[in-house]
Amino acid sequence: MGLLVFRCPASGARIVTGIHTDTGSLAKVRSLSVKVYCPHCNTTHLIMAGHGEVEPMIVPRFSPSHETAHPRA
Repeated sequence: MGLLVFRCPASGARIVTGIHTDTGSLAKVRSLSVKVYCPHCNTTHLIMAGHGEVEPMIVPRFSPSHETAHPRA
């Protein structure tokens, strides 16, 4: 699972969509056109989903401390 990222066709800057997906799901919709708001151009681009990339997310592992797991009375 990762974030769907596109490149602005005008500037080449990264456009992070905030959409969580995986490469298998993206491959199934690669021929669809999606509207993506670009904060770099302050406009909406129409981009083929297949031009996007799934950027892996790093999710920190939660490791509770001894005190959190066993609170003192």
